[in-house]
Amino acid sequence: MEREVFQDDIIYEIVSFYGDFKFLVMNCALVSKQWYNVILSTCHNMTVKCHSNDVNGQFLQNIANLEIKVLSNIYKKLILMKSLTSLCIPYVVGVKIDSESVTYIGQLKQLTSLEIQGMDIDDEHVESMAELKQLTSLYISGNYIGSEGVKIISESFNKLTKLNISANYIDNVGAKYISQLKQLTSLEIACNDSIGDAGIIYLSGLEHLTNLDISRIKIGSGGAQYIGKFEQLTCLNINTCSIDDEVLQSISQLKKLIVLHISENEISIEGAKYISKLNQLTSLYISESGIRFEQARIYQ
Repeated sequence: MEREVFQDDIIYEIVSFYGDFKFLVMNCALVSKQWYNVILSTCHNMTVKCHSNDVNGQFLQNIANLEIKVLSNIYKKLILMKSLTSLCIPYVVGVKIDSESVTYIGQLKQLTSLEIQGMDIDDEHVESMAELKQLTSLYISGNYIGSEGVKIISESFNKLTKLNISANYIDNVGAKYISQLKQLTSLEIACNDSIGDAGIIYLSGLEHLTNLDISRIKIGSGGAQYIGKFEQLTCLNINTCSIDDEVLQSISQLKKLIVLHISENEISIEGAKYISKLNQLTSLYISESGIRFEQARIYQ
């Protein structure tokens, strides 16, 4: 007869310090039948990085955070992961995701965080994931998402607080749909060069944004004055946006801004004066901006 050295609640306290799937399954769960049963029934916050398709067993239901680097049959096993709330599929050279795999992802209705970068996700794929109503964080940069895909995102994921949709095919219409995600606190929409002043005007209605990345989006006189309407911003990335003094004047109105990325823009002496008014800044990134000695003195 197997002797119990610890009570179940003591074992739970011990293993709760570990979130590593492999360690718990290959070590702790093998201590005894009692340890195995406690881990299987109570540990629902495991983290695993998947580098192969060899993920099997009863413990799949206990995985809460999963990073996939090798794609194929692993997607069919996702529906067994009843505790999964965070799924990360980072960019891997030469690896893309297919429609069947996206269908399996779309069944993970308990997900709160999803990251799929550079996997050729398009509007149809987004539609397949429309039932992920619990998402609060979505990182989907480097794909092929256009206005229709963004429309689905705005209608389906109204709990989103963080969205990275950089380097897709978003235009002003797409920006209008994004502006309907009123809970957003962080938005990264860089490298969508079809967004213009109209798109900036739409986005200025996101009153809760504290982090905004609109780098590599050209901002003209029509959108310049609206930059200053992001009153809650603490971090702004506006690198490579062909900005002028009017934009910098608008930025100088952001009294809560503490981090500013403004590299690869031609900054005039007048523009430098506007930046110098941001006394609350703790970090300023301003490389390759044509700053001369007389301009640099303004920041002192």
